Amino acid sequence: MGTVSNGNMIRMQCLTADLNAQHPDIKVEWRTLEKDVLRQNVTIDISNDGGAYDVMIVGRYEVPIWSENRWLVPLDTGMAEDCDAAGLLRAISGGLAFDASCSL
Repeated sequence: MGTVSNGNMIRMQCLTADLNAQHPDIKVEWRTLEKDVLRQNVTIDISNDGGAYDVMIVGRYEVPIWSENRWLVPLDTGMAEDCDAAGLLRAISGGLAFDASCSL
């Protein structure tokens, strides 16, 4: 997982042990970098179809650019049936829309 090095993401890393206990078949490797370094590394990787990251945390800056390049998929793609994609991060989901036909 590629993510920024901030307090929220560091707290998420602490939850990895709980995830592994519930799902021992899932292995999470965290790559936390400063925002600008992560943005550069991930953009280069995804634009070249490199595959270095299975999951990336993106923000309001990346979403319009990446949507236009067709680098994003809807949040519910590949999610378990009992997951509520619409309920994820509802407070900021309005800021993560490229246009009316392509919102997350």
